[in-house]
Amino acid sequence: PTLAECQSEWLNNRASRLRDGEAISSVSGELAQLSGLQAMYGGDLQLSSRMLKHMAERMHYDIQGALNPQDKETMVTELVQNVVQTGSNILARVNHMSWADLSQDDVAAAATSLMVGLEENAFLLADAVTTEKIIIKPTTNICK
Repeated sequence: PTLAECQSEWLNNRASRLRDGEAISSVSGELAQLSGLQAMYGGDLQLSSRMLKHMAERMHYDIQGALNPQDKETMVTELVQNVVQTGSNILARVNHMSWADLSQDDVAAAATSLMVGLEENAFLLADAVTTEKIIIKPTTNICK
């Protein structure tokens, strides 16, 4: 049997909360933590990759209302740290079999979503940072 289309309940719950407008900081923090605790299904890899892009889009909208540049920087920095950790977890060795469950087209789509999500979050960070500093620490699978 293939688990390519399976999605975990914990991930569907976070995706639903994100769609319903819950604070990005709480959803992204939980996603970063929970995605590293166990292997994910093929459908989880696809969904979590799309969620990273959705978070960037939501954050772009949310920071429009933040008047203080330091508040924007704090919000975006927290999101980017969570996104990088989640991306690292998605690419972790424990998920290699789940990636193998996906068709070539699904792998390409999930990998593209992952890269676009990371890129869009990085653009948000570049626009929000007010002073030069090290914000992201290297993780196992990204920035190494």
